[in-house]
Order: sequence, then C-alpha cells, then structure tokens
Amino acid sequence: MADVTTPPAAPPSMRWWQYFLIYPTLAVTIMGSVPTVMGGIKAWRLDANVNRVQIVEEQKLLWEANLECVSEMPVYSTDLSESDTIGVTLCPSGDVLLRFKTITEFNEQIKYVWVRFQRQESAKARQARIKKAKESIQISGILYGISKCVAVRPSTVVRILRDDEGCALEVIGLADQLVTGSRRIPCGRYCAQVVAS
Repeated sequence: MADVTTPPAAPPSMRWWQYFLIYPTLAVTIMGSVPTVMGGIKAWRLDANVNRVQIVEEQKLLWEANLECVSEMPVYSTDLSESDTIGVTLCPSGDVLLRFKTITEFNEQIKYVWVRFQRQESAKARQARIKKAKESIQISGILYGISKCVAVRPSTVVRILRDDEGCALEVIGLADQLVTGSRRIPCGRYCAQVVAS
C-alpha cells in the first residue's frame, strides 16, 4: 500500500481589510491621497487647473450670488487706451464685476473678474443693506450694457447682454474668466432658453 500523504492545508486567504492591519502605511497613503484625488475631480468638473480650483469656485459663487445684480445693474465703462477698455458693474452687495476688453490686430479678448467685498455681518443685516442700496442707487456715468439674463453652469456662465447695438450672447469660462464665445442674437427670444438649459 502506497503511503498517501495529505498535502498541507493552504494558508487562509486574507480579506481586503486585513492588508490595512498588516500594512498600516498603505492605509495612511490611501487616506492621504483622497484630498488630492478629490481636488483633481473638482478641477476636471470645472475644466480648470488644479491650482486654480479655489479661485474658480469663489468666482462661480460670486456669479451665483450676484445673478440679480448682473441682470439689473448697468456696466460703466471707460477706455484705458485705443485697444483697452475696462467696465465696472457695482452690485448692492458691495461686490464688483470688472470687465476687461483688449483688442489686438488679430482678435478681441474679454475677461470678467469678480472682486468680493468682505464685510463681517449677519445674513439679515446683509439683506437689509442690499435692499437699502438697491433703492438708493443712482445711474450715472457711461453705460455699456445691461444683462438681460444670466445662467451659471458647472464650468461656464451664459449671459445675454443688451447694449447700443442690440443683444449679444456671451459664454464665459469660469476657469479663466474669459469670454469663450460671443455672437449677436435677436433681442427677446433667448432668455427662457438660457435660463432653462
């Protein structure tokens, strides 16, 4: 009779969570990379550089917080030179929208930048101040144009602007605050589409 030996039993396989007990540095490394991965995902969603995510998010918040202002308040503009123009929209919240326009021999570039007015106050006091400011604002100066409607998207702002020449549709990239597209459109038909889409 042949000597039959049973093979040694295979060691029990490890469950996935046991690796974290044996290799604690693996757990620390994975946990430490979560903020970096989340930042990368935010940057991808905003179509921005990873280093600019906080700035882009703040600009987006300012667009959202001041939608009513951008739709109602005029843009005061002045020429800085033959090719450079700056426009300012003053909001009752104290925030300011700057519009920089540069014309070169090859193209026209428009950039928008929000400047936040920092003030320590309660939400109720802020609302009362904004209401009072709206009632007392006097329109004077050079009028550039007024936004008819504005919509904030995940990575862009779409707005219809009315000026002396009629209406224009502008698409502003939140990552760089540049107007990525602009075209003349008939006034009056597109606001519902911009806000709904």
